[in-house]
Amino acid sequence: MDIKGLRYFLAVSDARSFSRAANVALVSQSALSRQISLLEAELGAELFDRHARGVQLTEAGVLLRTRVHALLSQIDHIREEIREEKEEPSGEISLGFPPSLTALMVGRVLRRFQEAYPRVQIRLYEGTTAAVRERIIAADVDVGVISTMERPNDLYCSPLFTEALMLVGPASSDLSPDRPVPATRLADLPQIATTRTNSLRRIVEHALGRSDLVYRPVIEVNTRGLMFALIEDGYGYTVLPSSGVQGRITTHGISAAPIEDVSITWQVATARTRPLTVAARRMTATVREECLAAIRQGDLPTATVDV
Repeated sequence: MDIKGLRYFLAVSDARSFSRAANVALVSQSALSRQISLLEAELGAELFDRHARGVQLTEAGVLLRTRVHALLSQIDHIREEIREEKEEPSGEISLGFPPSLTALMVGRVLRRFQEAYPRVQIRLYEGTTAAVRERIIAADVDVGVISTMERPNDLYCSPLFTEALMLVGPASSDLSPDRPVPATRLADLPQIATTRTNSLRRIVEHALGRSDLVYRPVIEVNTRGLMFALIEDGYGYTVLPSSGVQGRITTHGISAAPIEDVSITWQVATARTRPLTVAARRMTATVREECLAAIRQGDLPTATVDV
C-alpha cells in the first residue's frame, strides 16, 4: 500500500473535493485521482461516493480513515527516529540509580557511554529507587534505574534483570555465597536497615511477613558506607542486592549468603510525559546492553533475565 496514496486519501476526505485536495497537496488533480484509483483497486472497494458538489466517504472509506491516521503517525515517528539515529547526540543527559548499582553504572555504563558519545555532558544521581522515581517525574533525571516495587503510571518502565538479595554480616559470621539461608533467619539476627521508604526494606518486610514474622531493625542508617562500617565492627547484619556486595566480600571484613526465594528486579525508567532526546535513547540502550554484558561475563553472578 503506497504511503503517498494514503496521504492523498486523507487530503480528499478532509477537503471533500478532489480539486481542493489537489491544491492543498500541491499536485495535479489527475495525479491525485490516479493515486486514489490505485488505492481503491488495491483494497477492492470504492472509498468515495462522487457527486456534483464533491465527494463523500463510503463505509469502506470511513473504516480506512479511522486506521490511516494512526498508521501515518507511526510511519512519521519511525522516519524521525531513523533520522535522529544518524545524528551524534549532544547536550546533557542525567542518569539516576540506587547505591547498590553504583559499581555497575559507573564502572561499565558511564565508561561505555563517554567513549561512544563524548559530546554529551553527563549528570549522575545516586539515591533510593523512590528518590530516583521522584527525580524522573520532576524532570531532574532523564533515565533512571529503579526496582519494580516502583511502577507509577507516569513512567515508562522496562525490566533489566533480577538478582538475589543477600544476607550480609561480619566476616566471623561465615556466611557463604554457596550456602543460601532461609528468610526466617533474618528475624533471629540484629538487623541494620535503611529507612522504610527504601524498596529493598519493603521487599524484606514482605518476605518475613509470609512467615508471620516482623522485621525489626536494631539500627537504622541513611548511607551504605555507614552500614558496611557497622557490619564490619560486628554491630549486626543487613540485606543488600548481590550487585551491592560484589567485590567487598574478599576486600572488606564482611561475608554474605543469598536469601532463599527473595530477590529484586531492576528496571530502566523514563517519563511518559516527556519525549526522549537522542542522548536519552542512547543512554537507555547503553544501560540495557551493559547489564546484559555484565551478566554474560559473570560480574552479576546471581542475575537472571526474563526472555
